[in-house]
Amino acid sequence: MHFTNVPDKAYSVRLLKEMYNDEKNRAYLLFLEPLLTDLKRVNKMFQGEDVDPLGIFEELQKLYNRLLARILKPSVLRQHDEASLCDLDLVNLESIYLSVDDADFGSSFNDHINELHLASEERMLLKQRCFAFLKACASDLQKRLPNTTSLVRKLRAISPSSVLGPNAMKALKTFPKDVLSCPEHRIEEQVRHLRQVDDVNADMPAIEFWTKIYAYRDVSGANPMQDIADSAMKLLVLPISNAEAERVFSAVALTKSDLRNRMSHDLLLAILRIKFGQRLKGVTSSTFSVPREMLEKVNSSMYT
Repeated sequence: MHFTNVPDKAYSVRLLKEMYNDEKNRAYLLFLEPLLTDLKRVNKMFQGEDVDPLGIFEELQKLYNRLLARILKPSVLRQHDEASLCDLDLVNLESIYLSVDDADFGSSFNDHINELHLASEERMLLKQRCFAFLKACASDLQKRLPNTTSLVRKLRAISPSSVLGPNAMKALKTFPKDVLSCPEHRIEEQVRHLRQVDDVNADMPAIEFWTKIYAYRDVSGANPMQDIADSAMKLLVLPISNAEAERVFSAVALTKSDLRNRMSHDLLLAILRIKFGQRLKGVTSSTFSVPREMLEKVNSSMYT
């Protein structure tokens, strides 16, 4: 209705009217709508601040797998595990793909083009364009997924379901030795301990799970899982989501400006740690109370 009365000189409006009246374009929209909704949903997770750092990559992997299931042969999917699917050559291996007629474009798309009674050439052109879009999406997602040797992929080893599962040690051994900073036998013993903690389970978000493990104390006031809890907490604070990385870059830009360009790396790091540490505690510049110990250090010796 908006484009019913089109002025003669309104070329853009007239062009939009023609496009919206073209039922083939409607077929493209029916194909794109559910796919773009799914892509936007996962992308929004990476923009969030309070998201499970392990869960967002699980969702990205699931989205990638769903795309592949629409265009790859079932035999290819059966022959590859989740990690090896991420290493497939999606650009050059044409033999792994279904035929265009066998690909999954969605029932709404298929029903609509059947109603249009298009010529076989036009129908094939529609499907080929949709197929090319699915291939391009899968290829772009593949570039954003961590590969088999990536530390981010290995983070799954500290997921609650993994450390409480039967293959916990096998997964933890994939970390570089400097990540879990204690001997293997101590990690193994600590894994046994955390399986006996009552108020944790495999379905908990990773941050909540490890916060409880980190805060755990036995009757003597000690934490028998301190080493593995320390290592897990360090891994979980890695800036994985876009929001976290952008926040760090923004803080660096505000702290080390053109006027303070000669600031040393150590000083910059110290200031950033203070800023983010206070933010985690919910302390602002107006609510911060200067400790007496800090005031006592502000004296003439600072300038000598």
